Amino acid sequence: MLAPAPSTSAATAGSQRPRATRDIDVELGRRIRWLRMTRRMSQERLAEHLGVSTQMVQNYEAGRNRITVGRLLDIARALATTAAGILDAIEQERTS
Repeated sequence: MLAPAPSTSAATAGSQRPRATRDIDVELGRRIRWLRMTRRMSQERLAEHLGVSTQMVQNYEAGRNRITVGRLLDIARALATTAAGILDAIEQERTS
């Protein structure tokens, strides 16, 4: 006899669900936008460097999409800085 199929909630409980963005995501996006603009780089050009759409870059900068560590490293490289430098600047802003 076959076991009953798991309920929808049980089936999705172990799956990855997108997490809601938080203030830090918005702050990170703002910092990335500031860095990009000070380097006179367009969103299109950053998107090309990252291999993503311009819309994805817009979402990163607006804090609508969370940025993984790997993606942050790619962004930092494209903007000629370090991930640590980006995060340190945010930390300094938060503590000042």
